[in-house]
Amino acid sequence: MRDKKIQEIKAFILIIIAIFCFISLISYDPSDVSFVTSRVNPHAHNLTGRVGAYFAYFLYISLGYSVYL
Repeated sequence: MRDKKIQEIKAFILIIIAIFCFISLISYDPSDVSFVTSRVNPHAHNLTGRVGAYFAYFLYISLGYSVYL
């Protein structure tokens, strides 16, 4: 019974991470990441905030368009 509960908690955490990834990718805006652009953007347009903007940027740079598959 305890192992099943641990598996359910792990599954819930993975679902939350997947939702975070999805939301950060669909709301990705290249101007959110300030060290890539020349202008300073104090507010991220990403729905998941600055953390999601950086996360989506690094996913997009490392995996390219395949990140949307």
